[in-house]
Amino acid sequence: MLCDQRTESVGLSRLIRAPSASPRALFSEWLEPHALSPLSQQEIDDLFAIYTSSHDWMCKTSSLLGRLLQRHSRPPHDFEQALQLLHMDTRSANWSQSFQPLMPPDDEAVGEQQMQLIILEKQKSRFLAEYLRAQVDKKLPAMPLTDAFKHMLTDSWERAFWYTHAYSHITHAFALCLWIHKYGNTPAQHEQLLQALQTLRHFIAELETWFFSAGAHHPYTFQLLLDPQRLLHLAASLECDIAAS
Repeated sequence: MLCDQRTESVGLSRLIRAPSASPRALFSEWLEPHALSPLSQQEIDDLFAIYTSSHDWMCKTSSLLGRLLQRHSRPPHDFEQALQLLHMDTRSANWSQSFQPLMPPDDEAVGEQQMQLIILEKQKSRFLAEYLRAQVDKKLPAMPLTDAFKHMLTDSWERAFWYTHAYSHITHAFALCLWIHKYGNTPAQHEQLLQALQTLRHFIAELETWFFSAGAHHPYTFQLLLDPQRLLHLAASLECDIAAS
């Protein structure tokens, strides 16, 4: 979503020829064809920081305490698929959390701590997406780079903004639903979930509007990743699941 496959292929082919090459050197070499004139070291450093920070963003956005909450970058279709995804793969940047039981039924105190960590994880994800998007908007225009490269980078972080907020709302609603499954459907928790689902549906309406306007200029594959109808189905699934509990 943030870079095309050519970025990876350039880096991999260079590493085959020079295994000891530093990431910064690989990045500088990859930038050269996109530059209209030599970039200053500060400009290279600014772009390098944006790209390296995107790794932290990717690790936090579509995960839940180190567990993947996506399949091929798509959000789950319903509550049951979300549960399956959480148990399919524990590879992540947060090993200590991914190997702990998630909301253990016999320890509500641990579950409460994990809920706070989930909220913090999504806050960090949103901050990264918004900060890096702002950095691109601020620093990129004055750099001597091709228009095509500038559009690629600004569009990528525009998509990252929407993807991040989608996952923030999805994860919050799912975590509340999971909490109710583990610790009981109290009136307070039920009301929190209903509010989270209302917020999610409001966001989906905004996303759908964006897809019909500015989003129409982005790759269609992104609309497949965040298909509004799929997200509405997920919201309905979370609501129905709790209604039946």
